[in-house]
Amino acid sequence: GWRIQILLTALPCLLMLILMHFMDESPRYLTIKDEKKRAMVVIEKMCTDNKVEVPSGTLFCSDVRSGEYKDIWAQPHTKGSIEITIHFICNMFLVFGWVLNKSLLGKI
Repeated sequence: GWRIQILLTALPCLLMLILMHFMDESPRYLTIKDEKKRAMVVIEKMCTDNKVEVPSGTLFCSDVRSGEYKDIWAQPHTKGSIEITIHFICNMFLVFGWVLNKSLLGKI
């Protein structure tokens, strides 16, 4: 029934919530937060996984600030943010419309 369909559509989200705890932060984010040792550990792990040498040099971020939620709506991201929002809303209506009208779809 519809409960199973809702559960199946929620499984990818639940799986991502679980797997998210096993993923490393990005080296860029860690460098911005002044956690350069952790950033180097992540870079070394990435290089090991990809079988390449760790690049020489030091980590730094010049003139970078931490982003805010309002930044995704500012230029040059406005168009992409609007498109993603429209796609999300359309997909949401399609999935829930399909689930709620499942009984009608079987009669067609």
